[in-house]
Amino acid sequence: YAPGSKIGIGVTDWKEGQRITFAPGNFNAKLFYCNNQLAHRKHKNSTDYYVALNSNNHLVITSNASQALVAVDKPISNRETSKTKTEKSGFEYVTKDGKSYDVNYGFVSSPSHTDETKDIVNKYFYSDGYFFDDPTVYNTHLSTFGMNLAMASADSNIGSHSDYSYKFDNVKSMLMGMGCKDSDIYISPSYIVKPTDSSIGFAIGKKTITSKTDGKEYTLVPIAIRSYGYEKEWASNMTLDAGNTKGLEDEASGFKDARTKVMNGIRSYLSAYGLDGQLSQGRVKFFLVGFSRGSATANLTSKALVDEYGLLSDKYKENPNQVFGYCYAVPAGGTDYCDTSLKKNKKAYYCIHNIINKVDLTPMVAPKEMGFKRYGVDHFVPGNDAGTVKSSIEYGNENNRSPKLTTFYDNTAWLTNSQNYKTKRPAMLQ
Repeated sequence: YAPGSKIGIGVTDWKEGQRITFAPGNFNAKLFYCNNQLAHRKHKNSTDYYVALNSNNHLVITSNASQALVAVDKPISNRETSKTKTEKSGFEYVTKDGKSYDVNYGFVSSPSHTDETKDIVNKYFYSDGYFFDDPTVYNTHLSTFGMNLAMASADSNIGSHSDYSYKFDNVKSMLMGMGCKDSDIYISPSYIVKPTDSSIGFAIGKKTITSKTDGKEYTLVPIAIRSYGYEKEWASNMTLDAGNTKGLEDEASGFKDARTKVMNGIRSYLSAYGLDGQLSQGRVKFFLVGFSRGSATANLTSKALVDEYGLLSDKYKENPNQVFGYCYAVPAGGTDYCDTSLKKNKKAYYCIHNIINKVDLTPMVAPKEMGFKRYGVDHFVPGNDAGTVKSSIEYGNENNRSPKLTTFYDNTAWLTNSQNYKTKRPAMLQ
């Protein structure tokens, strides 16, 4: 129930230990336990109870209607309300082969960056049709949706640094909003405890989507990796270890460790939900998102999924499963040494999209001078429209031409004093 909701409770309706479930904001499920002292026992038939805020900004059930009216008229100070269900927007998404899919809209919360006691609300648009276009082509609509999901993956500000029970509320809400059932959503245990310097939080869901081209059903598996509010986890961003030391070449170990944990979770999820049959037919579509630390983990995890279940998989090479990786403000955790695509199919990782602002310091970690890079294709914002993917070979150290980095990009970044940027800036601010 939302703040201000009226609940009818009959005399014989409740016994001690029974409960009412209600939701502050976006379905943060709390339990209100009833006991034999409830005021409704004094009434002959029933009484009306209301969901309201108490002095500590916690949602409570009360028989005082005026309190409920205050809760309705006044914004909730520690959270804005949002929905777990989407509604039709009136728009359609048309795929490259001309098929139309409904576009729904919904609302989801993410933590405020200016008030750490509050979550704010964002509006998003979603369509199953996003996943019936070529995953190697950058999709601005899917990218915008993915950014909302990445922001929702951040730990909610509710509970501050003392209560971690519902830090995953926002991401679970959005997964449900895009069509995943509550019972099909997995929240990693690390989401509900205080983060450590080696933890990683992630959420996995699934839903069935149907192609209007061939009528086949596919299982979409969205995976959101915690991208903000992860406290001590930042230390893992700096854990590089051997890096590209000769004979010990490897990915940045902090991001690699996080990737390993997420991949183990994905494998367990696929097994627990019996998706082996769909995998063998190439009927699973993975959708990964992350921002900052979450994006570095999403980048490495997307690469691992392509290697294990997609185009570079030996087991599924006849029917590869698709990967849609959308990563924002992406640190560099990969290396040429671990880049399987350079040996087999250079386009295999084109389905991994890295959205980068060139003046952002975050994508400069880990340093290219140590041989670290991102897998997939870089897209620069602000910049010109996406075009043909090009490759570039750089060297971390120009003096001895080592280590080597092979990177891919499909547009050019704009300087803020360029005419292109000045011309487009008004539209960016709309």
